[in-house]
Amino acid sequence: MYLHVINSEFSKPSCLYGMSKTKLLNIRIDPDLKKKAKKLAEADGRSLSNWVTKLIASRVEKAEKEADDKK
Repeated sequence: MYLHVINSEFSKPSCLYGMSKTKLLNIRIDPDLKKKAKKLAEADGRSLSNWVTKLIASRVEKAEKEADDKK
């Protein structure tokens, strides 16, 4: 099963994510995990695509801060 992640609207301007345009990301995901993620996204008032994008952006930001702290 493929989950097509297409970035749509953000709660923050796209410039904060370093993207001016969106790109397509194909990933394989366990069907049960997808179901759970979709429920969490809906509970957050987001599409699955937007929720996954927000999750990735948050993790990238955290990793960048950790890397800066090590300098």
